[in-house]
Amino acid sequence: MVHLLRNILLFLVAGQLLSCSGDDVSFPPVEKKEAKTLCLLFSSNGLGDASYNDQILSAASRYVFDSDGMELSYLSPRTPEEAEAYFLRWIDTTTHKDSSAMVLVDNLYEPLLEKHRDRIDPERHCIFQLDSRRDDLPAHTLYIRYFGVCYWAAFMQSAFTGSEAEVAIMKANDRNPVLHEMEAGFCQGTNDAGGSVWFTWVLDEEGYGGFDLPQDAYWLVGEMPASVSTVYAVAGGSNMGVYRFTREFPGTFLVPGIDVDQSGLSPDVPFSLLKHTDRLLMEHIARWDNGEEQPASPCVVGLKEGYTDLVISEEYSMWYADYLKYKETAIEKESAYDTIE
Repeated sequence: MVHLLRNILLFLVAGQLLSCSGDDVSFPPVEKKEAKTLCLLFSSNGLGDASYNDQILSAASRYVFDSDGMELSYLSPRTPEEAEAYFLRWIDTTTHKDSSAMVLVDNLYEPLLEKHRDRIDPERHCIFQLDSRRDDLPAHTLYIRYFGVCYWAAFMQSAFTGSEAEVAIMKANDRNPVLHEMEAGFCQGTNDAGGSVWFTWVLDEEGYGGFDLPQDAYWLVGEMPASVSTVYAVAGGSNMGVYRFTREFPGTFLVPGIDVDQSGLSPDVPFSLLKHTDRLLMEHIARWDNGEEQPASPCVVGLKEGYTDLVISEEYSMWYADYLKYKETAIEKESAYDTIE
């Protein structure tokens, strides 16, 4: 009898388990997380510059890859009209500020924000404008001061090469405020160390371009006098022409890297100026992704806050062994320049 009862009990338990695993069992629905989109609008032909733009795309790609349910959309337009069409399509199709964020990578897109101000709804649109210090735009503006690290680099280099050596500066154009600030830092640092600036080239005298003229840059540096020991090239993709010249004619002059460590582009890159735009942007993207409030615009940081820096190329480490001793002075100079500006 005991065995019979036990068998009956086992039969009933087995039947219950089988019924629980059947097709009629209903499970509570799993809530699907709404996909987000991170959109990047670069300048025309901006990608492939081995510095600023590529750095941002790489950081955004890593962030999206590590995120659950986020997609990445980006464009490096051929024309201003293509850029505007992309921007307007995003404005019209975005349903909520938490579903999509737009990053305007270049400050030349500030006029887009002004032109379409009436179509931008803060409840629907989350926009980040880089390299802008304005507080009157319908966007979160982010700006990294570049004066301090440019002063640091130029003062250190001129102190090392001596007063007889001259430097040259190559700018993409005369209308970009970041390039203006960089030129001011290079000039003041050079002069304070007793050096001199031989010449400043401007690749695009009339407009906002000059970032995609590597062949022009190549020929220009080939015409410099032998007295020029260092070229500070701040012209985006045009810098590739300068690095190419130093590879083909090594030892002619030194060319510091810009934005990222560019020591791999030429043996004549003694150091690089670092600008951590990728880190600053991803910090703000993480706030957006987590539904946190953004800091007041403009968000302005620089050398003191650790968003710019200087890295010495390995082959030149003995030349600039004491390079850190100039950093505090550079921070002070950046603060003074920022107050004047």
